[in-house]
Amino acid sequence: VMKRTAHLIVAVGTVGLLAVLLILMAGTKPAAHADGATIKVPDDHATIQAAIDAATDGDTILVAAGIYRENLSVTEGITLTGGWDPTFGTQDPGSSAILGQGLGRVISITCPSSDTVVTVDGFTIEQGDATGLGGAAMVAAADEEAPGRRTAPVPDPLSPAEHLARIEADLAGMVAAGLYPGDSAGYQAMMERVEQQIAKFEPAQTQSAEKRDPSQPGVDYGGGIYSWNASLHLLNSTIYGNLASLEGDGRGGGVFVGQAAPGGTVIRGNTFRENIASAAPTATGLGGGLYATQARGLVVEDNVFQENAGTSAGLLSVGEGGGLFLDASPAAIVRDNRIVHNTANGGWESLDGLGGGAVLRRADGATVARNLFHENLGILHGQGGGGGLAVLGSEEVVLADNEVIGNWGLIFQMDRAGAGGGGIALYSTAHITATDNVIRDNTATVSGAHVGFTTGGGLDGQQWYKVRITGNTFTGNVACPTGAGRGGGASLWAAQASEVTGNTFAGNAANLAGGSGAGGGLFL
Repeated sequence: VMKRTAHLIVAVGTVGLLAVLLILMAGTKPAAHADGATIKVPDDHATIQAAIDAATDGDTILVAAGIYRENLSVTEGITLTGGWDPTFGTQDPGSSAILGQGLGRVISITCPSSDTVVTVDGFTIEQGDATGLGGAAMVAAADEEAPGRRTAPVPDPLSPAEHLARIEADLAGMVAAGLYPGDSAGYQAMMERVEQQIAKFEPAQTQSAEKRDPSQPGVDYGGGIYSWNASLHLLNSTIYGNLASLEGDGRGGGVFVGQAAPGGTVIRGNTFRENIASAAPTATGLGGGLYATQARGLVVEDNVFQENAGTSAGLLSVGEGGGLFLDASPAAIVRDNRIVHNTANGGWESLDGLGGGAVLRRADGATVARNLFHENLGILHGQGGGGGLAVLGSEEVVLADNEVIGNWGLIFQMDRAGAGGGGIALYSTAHITATDNVIRDNTATVSGAHVGFTTGGGLDGQQWYKVRITGNTFTGNVACPTGAGRGGGASLWAAQASEVTGNTFAGNAANLAGGSGAGGGLFL
């Protein structure tokens, strides 16, 4: 025994003290966790939450394809990857579906430090509902800033069916007179789209006859995923059919991100579809697909935002950012996304709807580039605009190489209600540069009010300072086909020290028939 001990001492002396320390460390923690363990579901644990509970910071969880009815909670820096085959050798993103079953958020992420990276990769996230769950108190204080442009609309005596008959007659007359772009085919396409919008939100219009109980919770956040004080990397996932609030204000029907480390948030390669921020009458819904706040330098890249809504309830509701809403997040990057068929406010007799595709507010230094904004809607009935994109209260924002096509700011304008920006709305901005964008076939208001006017079929700018609009193409945009319109291509109001140079304006119209018009191409 003594010889063996001596030999061991000599061996230890030869290898050195470092080896002893490594041996001791290995004895205090399972070796599999030393460099980040890999945990498999269902091989190692039957549920995803059980795997999360067993994981520590730096671990990776592989989830086999299948349906998991769970509501997950994450508090450490782990990686969740889904869509794996039974051997865990091949990944098919999205084939692991996590269903929240309407019992709460699908994934809730809250970490002790905002630079904690949590990765969610390759899942389908469905049936989340954050009603009554609220969120961080400081978020509510940060994002309750109103745009300063809302006024209560005059009650509308006409029903949706009566409005539909009116617009059908107006546009049919234009077709007969040869005034409507695209003739009968264009007319049919527009009417089909109007009818689809009304049919889509009819259930919400019926429910909005009763106001919500004012005693209900104020703001709920993140129906599908809620990420607070963490650096979320959301990759290659489908966020479908989630709701932030059924009874009150909602932020981020699909995903909410708040208080992230600078540059820590990456939203890439995902599909956001049919998520709603708020479904409550008289409430406010911001960011149907995604809402992010206090996330400096976040990257939103190569995603699809489709058929999401800020709100669908009507009755004095406010909806902004149907696809996404980025707030108080300087230096954000939004690029190479497809933002299509989203609606900021799809309700009837609503208070306001802005940014059908996207809203950037207090997003100084942001870049919006190479995106497609197509057939988004600011608001169905009421006042609002910015069908494709709205930028509010921001400086040093660059809009470059985007395609803004076929968006509508507003369908049915109520009397004395403001409306503007079929494609883009830029309000209270400074040092903005919009260059090399294609802004085509957008309409600020489809059916104008008897009292009131509409501005900026392609682009509406108000309260600008040192804004540069250069090298863009404005074609086929209309301020208001049936009512008073100003600036078919673009309308600029209170634009101080600004520059509009080197753009192409062709085939735009302030008005087609039935109302007064000014500035078919450009209204200053």
